[in-house]
Amino acid sequence: MYEVIHMYKVGMDVHKASITGAIIDTKGNLHSKCKFKNSIGDMFKFVEGLPPEFTEVGMESGTYIYPLYDALVEKGFKVRVAHAKKLRRITQSTIKNDDKDAEDIARQLLVRDFPESFILNKEQRENRELIRVRIKIVQEQTRTKNRIRMLLGRFNLKIKSKSPFTKEGMSELNTLPFPFYAKRSLEILIRNLEHVRKEIKNIDKELEKIGSKIPETKLLRTIPSIGPFSSLTFLVELAEWKRFENVKNLSAYIGMIPKMSGSANKMYFGRMRFDGNKSIRYAFNRAAEHAIRMKNNEFYEYFTRLYPKKKRRTAVAAVAHKMLRVCYGVLKSKEPYKTGS
Repeated sequence: MYEVIHMYKVGMDVHKASITGAIIDTKGNLHSKCKFKNSIGDMFKFVEGLPPEFTEVGMESGTYIYPLYDALVEKGFKVRVAHAKKLRRITQSTIKNDDKDAEDIARQLLVRDFPESFILNKEQRENRELIRVRIKIVQEQTRTKNRIRMLLGRFNLKIKSKSPFTKEGMSELNTLPFPFYAKRSLEILIRNLEHVRKEIKNIDKELEKIGSKIPETKLLRTIPSIGPFSSLTFLVELAEWKRFENVKNLSAYIGMIPKMSGSANKMYFGRMRFDGNKSIRYAFNRAAEHAIRMKNNEFYEYFTRLYPKKKRRTAVAAVAHKMLRVCYGVLKSKEPYKTGS
């Protein structure tokens, strides 16, 4: 049994099949280190005897940590999850292995050099997963549509309808003189498209229920082209938007600012960062495209000032960033959107 008078630091290096754990006390003495199976039962055997109220557990963020995280929190342990790229004892080490990583995590907790990540609770993670599944399914829908367009182009066939993906267009597709092998491919693609559309509708119904419980969605939807999905993605992915002190911090987190470096009083701006929140970037780029098509709004006017001086993709990203800043301002003020605000 461990003495209650000490505060213990536990480092865990979590992998798909195994966990390496290390336990140290506040004096830096190593009490235990071993490798065990990645299971909640084996994890609790490793920390058996440690008083939860006097124990702090650290682990790297990753795919396999959430069941362990939830189980430890329920038992009363204080659990901290680190940004994997910022664990300096590990990322800057010339020697790297599971045993050393686990101990280094514990020691970073001890010296208070632990780059903690914000962790969503169980319900928030479930909502976020639904958002991300919808994005993947919509992307699959786009790929399927592009394959159908490729079939039309390959055989130089055209339809009279405005789009091949309306009811009329889908009916017309089945009457076109495709060769037998291409006809079979088309039938498979159409079935896949119909299935994907059905799943998107089902997910949208679930997301509508989630959105009805989050009052801020109504505020965000007063902004032109910010619809149910983009507003909900913003709020669900961030979970607690108030944790960002200002819009610059928010933009940096999402990855809507370019890489910067400075030297000799000069600043250099590179390409856009790609380590931010992809789901929010995706939703706001789509919202920006919609705003540009709608035209009569301040986002379209902003786009026309940038394009064609800049590449279209760059201009759309700038519009998405502007929409993000407006969303933050609306939430901060708790007032509906006003033109030019």
